[in-house]
Amino acid sequence: MKSHLILRSNPYMAKTDGNGRFVISNLPAGEHVFRIWHERMGYLRACSGRGFVANSTGRVKITIKPGENDMGEIRLSHAAFE
Repeated sequence: MKSHLILRSNPYMAKTDGNGRFVISNLPAGEHVFRIWHERMGYLRACSGRGFVANSTGRVKITIKPGENDMGEIRLSHAAFE
């Protein structure tokens, strides 16, 4: 068995479903810093999506607008998993 415990000081986080999709409900509009993590790779450093590229600690800064927001696909190379 394996488990992960991630402690947060706010209620805003998500886990992807079987298709890799996720929703963060009730996130206030404004600029937010997200951290992208994968259980095998840890924090994803060399990934990008619609309008962002993660820095060396897996962090991305994204401006959230009122209503629904779509970050697009988050992409990384196959080499990251070798």
